[in-house]
Amino acid sequence: MNVLYGVLKEELERNLSNQSAYIEKLDSMEKGSIQYREIKGNTYVYLKFREGKRVISKYICSGKDINKVEELKKELLDYDRIISNLNALKEDEIKLRKTIDIYEK
Repeated sequence: MNVLYGVLKEELERNLSNQSAYIEKLDSMEKGSIQYREIKGNTYVYLKFREGKRVISKYICSGKDINKVEELKKELLDYDRIISNLNALKEDEIKLRKTIDIYEK
């Protein structure tokens, strides 16, 4: 049983390490959604996101700069993927802690 307990503790440490790495990565990434505005016949791209209770619209580029828009789309997809992975890790952490608590009793 001690071997299994040790493996569970190691897995919990790995899980917590991955969570902190994901959180650090998320802090450096853009979040929100892409919004297009047409002003005087020209298209402009904005990133819309929440900061507390406020909704912020951040100018990104004109609609002609397709490469920049595609980069932003890719980063937003990565952000969503990391959030999903982080949520899965948090669920696993809860299960690991419950299992470890059983072995400690």
